[in-house]
Amino acid sequence: MAIVLLTYINTRGVKEGAAVNNTFTVLKFATVLYVLALYLTYRFQDDYVDNYSAGMTKEAEGLAGMSTALIAVMWAFDGWNSLNFMMGELKEPSQLPSICIAGVSTVCAIYFLMNYSYLCVLPTDTVATSKTIGTDYAQAVAGDAGRYIIAAAIACSALGSVNGSVMGGGRVIYAAALDGYVPKRFGAVDKETATPNLALWVQAAWSSVLLLPGSVGDLINLFGVASWLFYGMAAVAVILLRHLEPDAERSYKVIGYPFTPAVLALVSAYLVLDSIREAPWTSITALVASALPVPAYFIMETYYPTDPGDVATELEFAGQTPTLTLNHPTCPKLS
Repeated sequence: MAIVLLTYINTRGVKEGAAVNNTFTVLKFATVLYVLALYLTYRFQDDYVDNYSAGMTKEAEGLAGMSTALIAVMWAFDGWNSLNFMMGELKEPSQLPSICIAGVSTVCAIYFLMNYSYLCVLPTDTVATSKTIGTDYAQAVAGDAGRYIIAAAIACSALGSVNGSVMGGGRVIYAAALDGYVPKRFGAVDKETATPNLALWVQAAWSSVLLLPGSVGDLINLFGVASWLFYGMAAVAVILLRHLEPDAERSYKVIGYPFTPAVLALVSAYLVLDSIREAPWTSITALVASALPVPAYFIMETYYPTDPGDVATELEFAGQTPTLTLNHPTCPKLS
């Protein structure tokens, strides 16, 4: 239901989708302030106990086996890539690296403060066994009222995350249609709202299918392995293209090249390979699902060749040619 509702909102226009995102972002920051306020309340109680100083009761066992946990954790940082999919709708796309760095740095600082608060208030054993650490934390400090507030805030945060994925993911299908990699009708843009509505609804339908098994944890691992596979491939592609096309025009250059893409490629390789060892069924399923479009692409290129230039200049849908594309000067821009 949430996917359908948020998809509908995003088909009404870019500004409408951005407004939903901004609303949930404000709620998230309010939640962070509430969590920190709870810590300060606990910190100045007479019976204050600093559980953080007690340390962990079990020693770490090295990097082996950490991949599945890291993929789930780093999924919380994954919003940065959705903005990349919407570069055509940014007023200043050259600022994208600065935006991503600032965003990820802010999220890291927030997560550090929140996790520090959790570890100070809750005993290590509770942290290790908790499935909803935020609500357990609020329950310990503010009772049932705090627990309900945090539970509602988590739900709002999840909705905000879904909305960001809806906004960005639909643009991938749209861009693939412009380049001729999927049927060109998927690249059609609504003349009134300037949004790729068919691509958004295709994404909503496929997302709903993926949710049918009902295991969100498996879905996150499935998505995580596939994502990090492509993150690693993208990092390798940056290095290869620098050598193969050294004189190509680039809007911006990767900061710290070649160190930055090399580290990303190595981390991605570790996460994917160790995930295969730790959770072979889920990981192999993700890899197979990622590889399935490859033969479909070659079949389409062989039997239904499309000139990408024709698709990019004339998009036909339901017998009409939309007058807007997402890069059209009259298309609403994100601030």
